[in-house]
Amino acid sequence: MAVDRESLPESGDLSQGFFYRIKRDIQSATECMELRFDNIPVEDGSLLVDSLSQDPDIERHRPRFSYNSYTQVLHILIMPTEVHDTHQDWIEDERIDMMATGFLSYAEGKILKTRVGTTLSAFQGRYAGSRKEPDLMLRYDSDPLPSFVIESGWSESLPRLRSDMRLWLVGGQPEVQIVIILNWKDFRHHNPTYQRNIRGLGERLRKCPSPKAKWENPDIQTIPITRAQLSGPAHLLPGTKASDIWHLRVDNLRAWATEAVRLKFDTYGLARRPEASSEQPSAHNLPKTKPVT
Repeated sequence: MAVDRESLPESGDLSQGFFYRIKRDIQSATECMELRFDNIPVEDGSLLVDSLSQDPDIERHRPRFSYNSYTQVLHILIMPTEVHDTHQDWIEDERIDMMATGFLSYAEGKILKTRVGTTLSAFQGRYAGSRKEPDLMLRYDSDPLPSFVIESGWSESLPRLRSDMRLWLVGGQPEVQIVIILNWKDFRHHNPTYQRNIRGLGERLRKCPSPKAKWENPDIQTIPITRAQLSGPAHLLPGTKASDIWHLRVDNLRAWATEAVRLKFDTYGLARRPEASSEQPSAHNLPKTKPVT
């Protein structure tokens, strides 16, 4: 998917006309696309996101906004697709399984909240003034930042996804514990997970191995996360251990993605929970999006 990229004048003087121009671009979209604007000063970037995210005229296009104060880039995802959002079903399934098996108690399940597209602003350090609307997050009750984040995008979006990962883990420390990136091109090799190293230092992030294809080794078809990473180390309930591990099943994610691709071309019926499968979406059969002109 092509990304429309534009740099603003060095003066950084953003008029009201620029706000309405972005609004028109969003309203004119008929399918999934991304907009990117460079050289946006902090005071303007945060104001743009705050204003656009509250505008009811663009709500039906389901835009998700991201402003990175360190890179001074404003990014807008418009009309995300079924495939782009398939992780929402995946994580909901995992939450149900966590509670059904007793990994999460009823109290933990109730207080660990799932959110999509919520505008967050409590970033620190060089990322102060940033705004981010995650593709999915888990956070303890109403904490200002989540502990667990998923960001999703097409192959052309990988540099942006990595920038998002640094915004979360560096600007969101110590609350943000783990970020999963879903990069929709070759599913088998583009779902890295990032977490803090053992010292918890800012930029020193460890890239967890991507799961192998199911037929290569079924035993590693999971992404391990600890209880502390899931709910945040400051929110462990009495009687629980920070080191307890839950294995997120990648085959379930793959099954939901396969179902999303099928639904793209199927006009009948509603989505159902699919059975886990080794089928995988690939670059040639994923839905395409048009460039922004």
